[in-house]
Amino acid sequence: MVTMKELALDIYPYNVYTSPNETILCVDSFQSMYSQMLCGIIYRQEVLRCGAVFASGLVLAIKFLTLHWKQLAHDIETGTLNPKITDPNIRACMSKILKPDRELAQFVTGQCFEGNWEGIITRGWMHFSIEREEKWWKECLIRTSVIGIES
Repeated sequence: MVTMKELALDIYPYNVYTSPNETILCVDSFQSMYSQMLCGIIYRQEVLRCGAVFASGLVLAIKFLTLHWKQLAHDIETGTLNPKITDPNIRACMSKILKPDRELAQFVTGQCFEGNWEGIITRGWMHFSIEREEKWWKECLIRTSVIGIES
């Protein structure tokens, strides 16, 4: 039997994350989402895929971006973290990542200002490939129908 983890690593060996564990494991959903979104923007050139347990998670992430892009751009421009982020572990890890970057802040503002959210993932994260994601899911479905899977 092949586990889902083994299957995922075999088919799609991208197990490097742009967000530190502290941001992923934070129990406060706002602080977790905000800091992960900030990392995703800062490391946007390195993002190859975006994952969520359910598709609704991706929709919530885009909705989060529509609501908080101005503050995210401000944090990137100034190199300071939103004061609503109070978790000491997140603040510590983000202090090592977040540096002033006016050009990136202007890019975020340019992509978000007019409110055109159609295609925001491929515009903001140009190395992200929807086709690559679709291929991965199709391969998972094919393999799960042919071999036994343990969760």
